[in-house]
Amino acid sequence: MKVTITFTLPDEQVEYDNASQGAKYKDALTEVAMAFRQHRKYDGPPVTEDTFHSILDDCDVSVE
Repeated sequence: MKVTITFTLPDEQVEYDNASQGAKYKDALTEVAMAFRQHRKYDGPPVTEDTFHSILDDCDVSVE
């Protein structure tokens, strides 16, 4: 099975960027979820705003 996604650039540039970076966002969310789990289940460090931004930086993701 093949899937082709078509974007009309530059009109749909934002949509293209989001689609092409989806795996990075998924990785970042997984890391955030794991940090919460570590805190809750294993009394790990709290998940703060700094932790959140550090995870985003590590995953090469920006929130604008």
